[in-house]
Amino acid sequence: MILNHDCSTSSIRLHAASMLSSGDSIRHMDGILSAFTRTAEIGGLAECLVGDRSLSRAYPFRAMVAWHLISANESVGKLQALEQARKTALISIELAKEDSVLSEVSIGLVSLLDGIPGDMSPVYDKLDSKGSRALNEVRVALSPKGNEVVRESSIEALEKSVNAAHLDAIERRLFEALVSALILNRAALDLQIGEVSREEYALASLESLISDEAVSMRTVKFASDLVFEHRVGIESLDSWYNENDRSGTAHQVVKAALLERKGEFVDAARAHRMAAMGTIEGDLERSATFLRRSLISFAHGGRWKDAVSLIDEYPTISASVTKRFKLYLRVCMDQAGGDSEKATWRLMEYVSSDLEEEEGGVSSELEGLESLWMYPDERNLPPEPFRGRVVVAKRKLRYSAESAMTQLDRDFEREMMRGEDTLKLVTLIEQIAGNSSIRGLRLFERAIGSGKFDAAGNKRLRDSQRILFTMKKDAVSIKERKNLKSLSLKPLVLIDTNILIDALKDDLLRDISGDSLGSLDWSINRAFHWMLRRRRDSGEILLCIPGAARSEFLHRVKTPDSVLRLFDNTYVDRKMWNEKVSDNLLDERVRGVLSEFENWSCDITNGELDGVELDDFLVNHGATFRIVDEHKRERQDKVAPRTVIGGEEIYPEKGDCDIMREASVIADSFHPGVGSIVVATRDSDFRLVSRALEESFGFGVVGDAQQLRLLS
Repeated sequence: MILNHDCSTSSIRLHAASMLSSGDSIRHMDGILSAFTRTAEIGGLAECLVGDRSLSRAYPFRAMVAWHLISANESVGKLQALEQARKTALISIELAKEDSVLSEVSIGLVSLLDGIPGDMSPVYDKLDSKGSRALNEVRVALSPKGNEVVRESSIEALEKSVNAAHLDAIERRLFEALVSALILNRAALDLQIGEVSREEYALASLESLISDEAVSMRTVKFASDLVFEHRVGIESLDSWYNENDRSGTAHQVVKAALLERKGEFVDAARAHRMAAMGTIEGDLERSATFLRRSLISFAHGGRWKDAVSLIDEYPTISASVTKRFKLYLRVCMDQAGGDSEKATWRLMEYVSSDLEEEEGGVSSELEGLESLWMYPDERNLPPEPFRGRVVVAKRKLRYSAESAMTQLDRDFEREMMRGEDTLKLVTLIEQIAGNSSIRGLRLFERAIGSGKFDAAGNKRLRDSQRILFTMKKDAVSIKERKNLKSLSLKPLVLIDTNILIDALKDDLLRDISGDSLGSLDWSINRAFHWMLRRRRDSGEILLCIPGAARSEFLHRVKTPDSVLRLFDNTYVDRKMWNEKVSDNLLDERVRGVLSEFENWSCDITNGELDGVELDDFLVNHGATFRIVDEHKRERQDKVAPRTVIGGEEIYPEKGDCDIMREASVIADSFHPGVGSIVVATRDSDFRLVSRALEESFGFGVVGDAQQLRLLS
C-alpha cells in the first residue's frame, strides 16, 4: 500500500493519509497517524485524535504533540476537545507502547514542554555547546529558585543552535515550540515583576510571537491568560480574535484590555460586561471579576448611570463590590444628573450610618468624609465629581456644629490650598491628631499624596507622619492602616491550604524531574505561589499560615499516596514517584513549605475567634454562597462538609470560617510593622465576597500574582 511503502515519499504518504482520513480510516489509522506525524501535518493529526478518544490513549505522545503544535487557526472550535485529548494522554502514558514514529528527541521535547520526567540528554545532544548552555541558563532563570533574568542573548543563542541542528520535521517544530515557550515564560515573568522596562519588553515579545501567521494555539491561549491576569493590551492578539474567533469570551477580555490602554473606557466597559455575561453560568468568580472591571471602566468613562444599572441588574455578584464603590458611583450619577442635593445627602447618610455606633459625633463623621475624600486616589478612580461633593458635605457638617475642631479644619484646608508652608501644616495636623490619631495620619497621607509640595516639604511630612505613628501605633489598628502607604508598612498575607498544596506539588515535580528544573508549563496558580515566595525572600511581605490551613494541609499530605491523588491534569511518573518520593522526602518537603510560607506569627485565643460575628455576614451573602455551593457540587465528586446556618448547608466549610475569623482578629489588632492584611487563596468562598470581607472585617483577599503585586 502507498501509505506504508518504503519507496513512498513524505508528500505521497501525506496525500494518501489525507485521502484515507476522509474515507476508510479505521483499518489504516496507524499509518494515517504516522504519516501526519512524520510530516508534521498537525491539523490532520489533531482532527483524527479529537474524533476518537481511544486514539489519545493509544498514542499519548502524539496527542501531546498536537496540543503543543496545532496552529491557533486550526484549533478554533476544537479547544475543549484538544484539552480532553491531552488529559486522556497524560493518564495513558505509562500504559502506552513505545512510539514507533517519534524520536527520543521529540519525546524529550514534549516531556520538557509538559513537565514530564524523562531523559533530556537527546535534546541537549542535538544542540551545539552554546545552544545547550543557553537552554540550561534560561531554564534555571525561569525556575522558582532562579534569578528571574532571562537574557535575550541566551534565547538568540538557542535559536541559532536550533537552526543549525540536523532535525526531522517534527523535531524542528517542537524545538520552535520550545523557544516560543521560553519567550512566553519570560514575558510572564517580566509582567509579574512589574517594572516598566520589563513590561514593555514583554509586550513587544508577545506582539512579535502572535503576529506570526502560523502562531500556535498554545501561544494564543497563553497570551490570553496573561491578558486576563495583567490586563495588558496586545494589538496582534485582538486582531487574531477579530479574524478567527470573535464570539468567545476571550475575545471580549482581550478587546477590553486593549481599549483600556487606548483610553476608550466606555467601549472597554461594554466588552467587560459581555465577558461577564458570557461566564455567569459556568464561572461565577470570573464573571464577578469582569463585572467589577466593567464598573471601573464605566467610571473612568464617566458613564455613572450605566455602572449603577449594572449593579442593580446583577445583585448576586455585586458582593464583589464594596459599599464605598457603590456610594461613589451613585454620588457621581446624582451629581452628573443635576441632583447635587441628593448626592450630598448620600454622603452625609453614609458617614452617619457607618459610624452610628462610634463615639465622637461630628468629629467621627468628619473623619468618615475625609476618608471618602481620599477614596478615588486609593482605588485609582476619577476624583470628580465625587470629591467636590465630599467638600460640600464637609462644609455642611461644619455649619451644623461649631467646635474647637472646626477652626483647625479651616486652617488645614487653607494651608493645603496654598501648598507652601509644610511646617505650619505639620503643626495643624499634630493638633488635630491630639483628638484622633488615625485622622492625623490620614491628613498627613492626603498632604503627601497631593503633589503640592517639594521634596524637602514631603520629607518633613513623611518624617512627621512616621513620628506620629511611632507614638500612637498602639491606638491604630491594622485595618485602619491599610491606606497609609507613606509609612511603608508591610502587608501580612495569610496563606490558605490550596496555596500550600500548589507549592508542595511543584516542589515534588521538580524532585522527580530528570534535572530538578521542573516544568515550562506556566500557569496563574504556579505564578502565584512563586511570587509569594519571591516577595517574602525580598522582605516585601510578611507570611503567616492560619491554624486551620496548617491543620488541613498536614491532614491532606500525610503520605506519598495521598499527595499523589492531589495531582490533576498533570502527568506523574508513578515509577519515578515511588522511587524518589519516600516518607522522609515528603516530610522534608512539607516542613520546607511550612517554613517558606511563614515568617510571622501571633497567638490568638479561642475566645477572640468566637468573638467575631461571622454568621450574620454569611447569611447576608447567602445568595452568593448558594451559587458557590451549587458550582462546587457540580464540579467536584466529593465536597467538604459545608457550614449549616438556619438549616442551609451552603456556607463555607469550618476551616475557611476559622481563617476568616483569624484574619478579622488580626485586622483589629495593633501589631507593629503590619500595614494591611489579606488572605491568599484561590477559593471562591473568599474571592466572590472579597470586597465585602474587606469592608466588614478589614482584611482583603488576593488570588493571583497581579493582585499581590498591587499590595506593595
